[in-house]
Amino acid sequence: MFGGKGGLGNLMKQAQQMQEKMQKMQEEIAQLK
Repeated sequence: MFGGKGGLGNLMKQAQQMQEKMQKMQEEIAQLK
């Protein structure tokens, strides 16, 4: 599954980065309004 623990850790890291990007985008959009 996910090529072992390393793969799972990578997925978790990627998911976290995606969340941070989404938050930043939402903040920028909120400032535009």
